[in-house]
This record gives sequence, structure tokens and C-alpha cells, in this order.
Amino acid sequence: MEQIVALRARLDPKTAGKRGRASTFSVQEEILGNLLLFENLLSKQKIKQSLHMPQHPVVVKMTRSVLGQVLANLLDNSIYWLTRHHGDGKGGEIDITLRTSERGFSVRFCDDGSGIDEANRERVFDPYFSTKENGMGLGLYVARQVIEPYGKLIYRDDCRLGGAGFEAIFEKHVGL
Repeated sequence: MEQIVALRARLDPKTAGKRGRASTFSVQEEILGNLLLFENLLSKQKIKQSLHMPQHPVVVKMTRSVLGQVLANLLDNSIYWLTRHHGDGKGGEIDITLRTSERGFSVRFCDDGSGIDEANRERVFDPYFSTKENGMGLGLYVARQVIEPYGKLIYRDDCRLGGAGFEAIFEKHVGL
């Protein structure tokens, strides 16, 4: 329970001014922590998760909440669209892959939902653009903005599960 409270505090928009401090942390732990934050919803919707991560710890020094905010947004969007694609409580699959490179690391995120229409693949990063019913259109926009000092968030059309695919690339100022 303490982990959930800590994660929520890090992702709370009211603490934005306190997010700028770099800290040393394990990327694997942050990924697992975000999955824990969504554990009840993933379980309720019967959504399977596949994780592909290096055996060795990927330890970085950066602002932890940036990675947390990107992961939380991608998980939230994926759960929403998988529920609409497969039906409430009818499952789906999310695949998360962590890779390291000479310059940093990346997290690939993929699901087996309906994907994003080709015409909207760049528009999903625009402020106030949403195809969600009652969506505000700020999630992916904010995720792309907060990742900018470290790298980039891109749409990938090579998702092995056939649905939406994104890659968060952290290649600047990550202190590997």
C-alpha cells in the first residue's frame, strides 16, 4: 500500500514543482511499480502483461517522475482502449520491453487493441486531440513534453501484438 501512495504522490499534478530533482533508481523497479499501481484494474479487465527486461539492473540518475508519468499514461490509455476493443472484463494483452543502449535506455509499449488510425498517429501527441469519449487530449501531449529533456516519445507501427505501439527513448541526461 505504501508503494501505491508513493507512486500517486510522484504522479500528482499538484507536485509538479517538486519533480525536477534527479535521483538514482532502477528502471525495472519503476516499471514494476507502475504495473502495481494499475494492478487492480488490469486484473479486473483480465489484461495480461508480458515483460521483457535485462537480467542486470538498469540503474539511472534522472527525474524519476518523468518515467513514471510516461508509463502511467501509456498504461491508462492501453487499459481504456483494450476494454473498448475486447469488452469489459474480456482481456487483452500488454507487452513492455526495456532495452539499453550506449546512450541510455528505451521502453517499448505495445498492446493487442485496435491500434491508432494512420491519420491520427502524430495527432495523438497534439494538445486537446482525443478520440476517447470525454477525453481531454492531454495525456500523450504531456508525456511527450516531460520526456523531451531526456529524449522522445514516438508512435511505432511495428507492434508485435498488432495494436498501438509506443516507444519512450531516454538518451540524454540519464546518467547510466
